[in-house]
Amino acid sequence: MKHIIVICLCFLGSINTFSQEKSIYKLNPIQEDFLTLGVKEIIAKGVEGDKVVFLGESDHQYGSDIRAKGEVAKYLIEELGYTDIIFEADFFALLLNPSARYSLYKMWSVSDQNEDFMNYLKQNKVNYYGLDVRFATTYSRDNFTVKLKEYLSSLDINLEERFVKLTNECIVTNGYKNANKLTSEDYEYLTNYVDKLLHNETVTQRAEWKQILESYKSAVILYFEKAKDKNFNINTIRDKQMASNIDFLVHYYPEKKFIVWLANAHMSKINESSHNCGYEFVKRNPNKSYHIAIASYGHYYQTDSKIYKAFKDNKNLLSLLPSVDSNYFLDVNELVNTYPEYKANIYGNHSKDTIKPNDRLFQVSWNNNKSSVFMNFDAMIFLKEKEEITYDQYNKLLIEKKRKGN
Repeated sequence: MKHIIVICLCFLGSINTFSQEKSIYKLNPIQEDFLTLGVKEIIAKGVEGDKVVFLGESDHQYGSDIRAKGEVAKYLIEELGYTDIIFEADFFALLLNPSARYSLYKMWSVSDQNEDFMNYLKQNKVNYYGLDVRFATTYSRDNFTVKLKEYLSSLDINLEERFVKLTNECIVTNGYKNANKLTSEDYEYLTNYVDKLLHNETVTQRAEWKQILESYKSAVILYFEKAKDKNFNINTIRDKQMASNIDFLVHYYPEKKFIVWLANAHMSKINESSHNCGYEFVKRNPNKSYHIAIASYGHYYQTDSKIYKAFKDNKNLLSLLPSVDSNYFLDVNELVNTYPEYKANIYGNHSKDTIKPNDRLFQVSWNNNKSSVFMNFDAMIFLKEKEEITYDQYNKLLIEKKRKGN
């Protein structure tokens, strides 16, 4: 009887090892033909039907994540015909002024790790837009009320000066800081005024302005709520609107094939809590997207000893990998379809037994511990490589510009 039990346990163990390695594929170093032919074929199959591809990074300060994203995006553009990118960046600014590099957040627009990719986009005439509700650019600061006024004037509608003043001072100019100048009456006025515009069919006949106004209203709410309560989670409002902004762009430009460039936390397919942009998009567009999450375990765990300890912990995601000396691609869809047990929460996302919670490696953030970490994404890229985000080239340009100015 004991022999039978031992044999069964060994058999189960071999199934587990087989299931893990069957869906995991070794990748090349990021800057040396990162994606193998086999992985390219998996991605190509996953995006069939011109699906929107969500590309995530675990941390905005992980240069390795950003380099890897660029390589995946190049493959999508060059070999699968993807034409445009939607960045986690100022929606208004990049809708009216597409492909303005400095309307992107700094880690993407001027970091050393993304310099090559940004130049690639320019050389290949790849347009990009934004999805973020937040007004974070000088373009929005200088143009939001100007452009809105011009549009309304073309409809013989006057934009009220109080709206212009409050918007310019408190919303499009450092809204996090300046929204505390808004009184409750100011806040009520702004939201009521934009609602009035949104209920005017003449105003909303232009779909882009309807979306701009809806996004503006969300910005007003999140800035005001954050000013009142420093603990307020802006993503409860921000993510739902970001999903709406992506949905708008995808349907406004049906001829385009979009890549969505954002953080892993925002693109989970199942997260119903605050970081629910991906979930909301999937709800609106079932089976129309493919979600690839990227995380540098080398960066997250920092030292080889911590990496190895996590690797040996069978409750840790790293235990799935054949080794911890390479980059790997996990075909999540293949894994959970072939082995449904992986749909269960077998890795204890918040387990105290793991060296660090599994959900934090890929920066998944949701309140449902019953769901498996694998249900968030269609594919997961594990990077051994680690690189901090740096701005050496950009800083040199600033120094040179300052020198010439003097």
